[in-house]
Amino acid sequence: MDDIHSVGATIIGQRAETRASLASTLTEIAQGRPPAVAPAAVADLLDRDHRGVEGDAAWALGQALRALDMAITWEPAVGSADANPSRFRDASRHIAGKALAIESLGPLSRTLRDALVVLARLDQHDEVKQAAALLARTPVPAGVTNLLKPRSRWTRPVKTPETPPPPTVLLRFNLEGEPVSWPMALNPARAYRLEAVASVEHWPDAAKHMSVELQSEVPPSVIERPTIIIKRGNQKGEGFLVPRAEIGPGDSVLLTPVVTFIDPDDTHHPAKVVGQRTLRVTTFDPINVGSGQPMVTQRIVELLAELDARIPNLPRQDRRNLIHLLEATARFSALANERTDLRGLDEREFQAKLKQAFVQDRFIGTRIQEAPKLGAGTTDLYLERIVDELKVSHDPLDIDEADKFVRQPTQYASAGDCPISVLTVLEDSPKSDPPGIASNYMRWVFPKLHGAANPNVRSMVAVVIVPIAFPVPSHWSTLKAGEVEHGE
Repeated sequence: MDDIHSVGATIIGQRAETRASLASTLTEIAQGRPPAVAPAAVADLLDRDHRGVEGDAAWALGQALRALDMAITWEPAVGSADANPSRFRDASRHIAGKALAIESLGPLSRTLRDALVVLARLDQHDEVKQAAALLARTPVPAGVTNLLKPRSRWTRPVKTPETPPPPTVLLRFNLEGEPVSWPMALNPARAYRLEAVASVEHWPDAAKHMSVELQSEVPPSVIERPTIIIKRGNQKGEGFLVPRAEIGPGDSVLLTPVVTFIDPDDTHHPAKVVGQRTLRVTTFDPINVGSGQPMVTQRIVELLAELDARIPNLPRQDRRNLIHLLEATARFSALANERTDLRGLDEREFQAKLKQAFVQDRFIGTRIQEAPKLGAGTTDLYLERIVDELKVSHDPLDIDEADKFVRQPTQYASAGDCPISVLTVLEDSPKSDPPGIASNYMRWVFPKLHGAANPNVRSMVAVVIVPIAFPVPSHWSTLKAGEVEHGE
């Protein structure tokens, strides 16, 4: 008998703890304070004490608490510059909406239902406190059954005809005759020829053509895009894509192709799209970048497109700092061969020269740091979170041979929780050929990472080679026949 009383006392104590935690947590959130006990933890206590089943009131209260747990993280994530703060709001909406959609096993209190509705439609930060206040007025429900509901008569299920799956269309896009990059870096107010290439295994019997519509949240006044028509028996159709306004690299516009087969009587049959299911567009005006080197500018755009495709959630400040470093290094390289003070330097001396150039850059200035400790070593240059590791090579170095240097900046960058870094090599070897344009000496390298054969986030090193020690241009006219490579 004593054991029974002991078990009963334990259960009562647990339920009292749950009620107290529920009341204090909801009151703190309703008053705009961070709770001492997270709503999800209170939901776990509620499940322990009341053993709700899907559809009853106890279960619905637990789901409301879990949705609230996501909702309270939304505003702090915005304030901390989280790369995707809306994911917390979307998770709250999903949990609450799913709870409302499931058939109820019994009546829900008005305040509980109202709180779920607020969370399912969550759009403003203040609505989080409103939902918490509603839940604070909701009593902890007892188990509810459907025994008192009227019995329904059994009817034989009717087999519904199976709807054939929508046809699948493999889509690819070409811009000005070349496969599209991601994102497409376009000049504003210029019309670009966009071609859609569609592969379809089976056309719907009556369909005469398909339409490829590029849907987006922005209006045509920002991006004018075509509805591309592909006739039956063809694989290609084209139209013109025209950016009408400036779109910054961090605000690229998402375009989603929607394919529809259309009958002669204007009946529409939707299709499933595979292949290139999204496109992104940004505008790029070389005049506004400031490098004064249009080919370098275009190369930086190409590097950024590859960066955005591989690490789409990179913080914008890291992306901007990378652009500033690449541009400033390109300007340094443009004049490097004319400077006699760069010949015969060691790495420490090269570091001083390049830092001086960065400090004079209007986008970098005194933000550049020298020799901070990171990753169990000492870095060369550091712009906020971007490591710039410097090397000097007195032997000839091809751009494709720089891989041997990239492990060091990768370790520094990983220690700073940054997936990108820069490697700058001053190539000071004797030269037997003239230089190419600077964009030839810029590329990405993807180092192999320990214990991560297929990493969720790749590490990327932007390699820039600064070649110097070329003779005066008139020297090349003294070469003998056969020492110059002729094109085909």
